Amino acid sequence: MKEGSSVQEHVLGMMPHFNTNEVNDGTIDEACQVSIILTTLSKSFYQFKSNYGMNKLKFNPTQLLNELTTFESMIKDNKSKTSEANVVKPSSSGLKKRKRFVGKVKAKPKKKQVQNKKMSTTTDKAKGKCFHCDKVGHWKMNYPQYLDELSKKKKVKVD
Repeated sequence: MKEGSSVQEHVLGMMPHFNTNEVNDGTIDEACQVSIILTTLSKSFYQFKSNYGMNKLKFNPTQLLNELTTFESMIKDNKSKTSEANVVKPSSSGLKKRKRFVGKVKAKPKKKQVQNKKMSTTTDKAKGKCFHCDKVGHWKMNYPQYLDELSKKKKVKVD
């Protein structure tokens, strides 16, 4: 079978040869006919042939013809999909996102601010409004009465 030719034409072309053999008193059983058809297929049907052998499938020549035509259509569909995947197409969204180049604007370097080590202490961080007692100077998470209430609630839930 030539690469790219129709498998249906190939198999239907072999059927008259099998029929003339029977007319001339030669007997070729269906298994041998299937074997002859499979051996004459092109390299593109290698996957089908290996699947047939590995799964120990049994077809008569007409069933084989149907299976081969479906496999051939699958091959053609896959080839068309893979060829489209390699094509690069321009996108219209790329044209909209272009910006005009006006020129470079150099920003002035900012001066670094130096902090005194004495100014940043832990007491500055803890100053704020307490949401529990509404007093300034501590936070709720550091308020001793609130922490005691939390521990009591946890003990009650466990019991």
